[in-house]
Amino acid sequence: MAPNTPFDSWMNGDAGQIARDPSVAVDGTTSTVIACSGPVDFFIDPKDRRTVADAPFWYRSEPGDFSLSATVRPAFASTFDAGALLAMIDDTHWVKLAFEFTDMGFPAVVSVVTREVSDDANGQKINAEMVRLRVSRRENLWALHWADVGTSAEAPWRMLRYFRLGEPGDAVKVGLVTQCPTGTGSTAEFTDIALGDPPADMRGG
Repeated sequence: MAPNTPFDSWMNGDAGQIARDPSVAVDGTTSTVIACSGPVDFFIDPKDRRTVADAPFWYRSEPGDFSLSATVRPAFASTFDAGALLAMIDDTHWVKLAFEFTDMGFPAVVSVVTREVSDDANGQKINAEMVRLRVSRRENLWALHWADVGTSAEAPWRMLRYFRLGEPGDAVKVGLVTQCPTGTGSTAEFTDIALGDPPADMRGG
């Protein structure tokens, strides 16, 4: 585990999934680069319930309310390559917020809410190498937000989804995922990782 990060456990991986590049300080406060060897993903197809749950997931168990945010910069090599935030109640109830190279041919912020099966919602085209993502939970209310990176002033959060999932007492595995469902491998860089309290205004951010 890299020091100074809130995560302490792995699913489908171990500390070897953290790609240590000499030019990148892997200490949680600067950059953490997680590698995947494809094809791997988290998705339960609504058509036939085909389940894929084998992407490297670095997480911690969070029993109460939280908000996880990070700036995400994937290395887009193949369709659906992404860096994502994942919050998992159990194998069939989870939330994924990703910066993904979509099958529309461009990067977008993509959300997946899984209730026995997954949905799949693509956002607008993003003309940038990175975005800031945030997943927030207050009891059983959830909000997904994203923000631009690199503006002169702090960019506002933009709400992507607001919904209900699970029960207030559910423990949640929350953390970072790198996926590469159609390719042979990829990486995603996560910076400015923060795990804290959810916003007072869950919709507005």
